[in-house]
Amino acid sequence: MDVIKDWYHKHPLARLIVVDVFARIKPRGSKRNSGTLYDDEYLILEELQKFAIQQQLGVLIVHHTRKSTNPDNIFDEISGSTAMQGAPDTLMIFKREADQGKLFIQGRDVDEQTLAFEGDESTGLWTLLGKAKDIETSNERKEIMEVFRSYDELLSPKKIADILGKSVSSVSKMLYVLSKKQDAPLKKFEYGKYQLATFGGKSGKSGKSGKTGKSGKTYDYMPSDLDNSYHSYRC
Repeated sequence: MDVIKDWYHKHPLARLIVVDVFARIKPRGSKRNSGTLYDDEYLILEELQKFAIQQQLGVLIVHHTRKSTNPDNIFDEISGSTAMQGAPDTLMIFKREADQGKLFIQGRDVDEQTLAFEGDESTGLWTLLGKAKDIETSNERKEIMEVFRSYDELLSPKKIADILGKSVSSVSKMLYVLSKKQDAPLKKFEYGKYQLATFGGKSGKSGKSGKTGKSGKTYDYMPSDLDNSYHSYRC
């Protein structure tokens, strides 16, 4: 801790101090107090927190997680005593699978959220894609729309689920989202089946007449889906 304070006094304009890793400043052996592991960890973290508040700067501590996982609370995977969760103002855990990563965030002054990242092996950098939930939903929408473009027929939620290897429940929810608005990319027909929506013209199923352009021709159009990657026009 004294090393950190000495460094800061030499660099008073610094706004962020990164401790990589926590074990470097954690008391060991004879330097430990007579208390428990919790007491020792909480003491050093509390001291760092007070120092950060006094100097109005951020202190980021890099630490490790356990090999065992906890699906109910990912922050229980933080190595050490419960002081590692109780003392800091904010907790963040980064998990990666190949070039895809997720940053789990929880804290006193921040909203609990999970952010999605994509890695680039050539640069070693990670790019923020957005909230993980939104990214996953967007990908699911794209997958479902691709199925409809590949199958020129009415499709049931079960058939789409079988094609994508997903649950009927999750597919049904997304189909509802993709068909509930008037200009939605999908239209629900009888027997709970869906198809790409079309409007107007000779083949339009909505009963509305086609629009007339300057050339006097009527045309049908199929609205783009939610990711704006599909357009189909017929004149």
